[in-house]
Amino acid sequence: MQLPALPELWQGLRQQVFPRWVLVALEAQGVAIQEWKPGRRSVTPLWELHWPEGLCRAGRPLHVEALGAFLGDFLIEQGIVAAHAFVALPPEASQWRVVEGLSLDPAVWPEQLQAQGQRLRLPAPLAQWQLNVRALPSPAPGPLLVAADRAAVDGWIEVFAQAGLTLDRLEPVQTCWMEALLPQLRQQNAQELLVLLHQERHGSVWMVVWSGMEPVYAECLKGDLETGLPVLGRRLQAMKAQRQAQRCRVFWDGPSDALLLEKPASFPAIQPAELAEFGWLSLAGLARSELPEAQLDR
Repeated sequence: MQLPALPELWQGLRQQVFPRWVLVALEAQGVAIQEWKPGRRSVTPLWELHWPEGLCRAGRPLHVEALGAFLGDFLIEQGIVAAHAFVALPPEASQWRVVEGLSLDPAVWPEQLQAQGQRLRLPAPLAQWQLNVRALPSPAPGPLLVAADRAAVDGWIEVFAQAGLTLDRLEPVQTCWMEALLPQLRQQNAQELLVLLHQERHGSVWMVVWSGMEPVYAECLKGDLETGLPVLGRRLQAMKAQRQAQRCRVFWDGPSDALLLEKPASFPAIQPAELAEFGWLSLAGLARSELPEAQLDR
């Protein structure tokens, strides 16, 4: 019987006794990574990478082996081998809807969701989504349906396997944003809307609006932020009137805080999202969901 070489044996034992974790946020054109230990707030400096051209589109990996090799080679350069990964999907890969009357029992979802039909406004048939349902506190009219593009999920699972990572969690980024903003969402009163503006590092701006704990609106703005921000401002004014809200609390999650000073005068005040040591709000949300309850709001 041939025994493994001593360095290989030691490396395998070390990975089992001293495992390493990375937080990963995926986007259409790039990825953000931070090393982290579950249950702690401390993380390493943020790594941001731009995908090579043509490897990813609409939240789906197009070339699994190339993406896996690109990601795996970078982590090896940082001395990270066979790590565990908590991952946020690209925004385009997921949808979420509050569905009135939907059960929390997975056994009855297919029948109930088929009955909803086109009212769900999903851009593809139900069979093409991986579904989860999460309870929302009153006065939300129903639970939150979270739908992840099945092809994107399967593709990213393969990418991380190719990269030599153990995928512990794969979450829609929308739920990561919500997890990171829970302290602010819990502080809202009935006359407020909470708004997140998330700018991808290489393009689009996403606007998500909550009323209480209920997500009520989402839009992706492509193109120039300077011309697009007034458009989002008009959307917010319409949303305020529809919801009879008195004010909006707007949080910014992006590569530059210049917008905080340069926003149009008609746009509500914007404040940076609280990231702690995390580089992106989605990474903070991934970590927050793993922290012990006693540490959540410190």
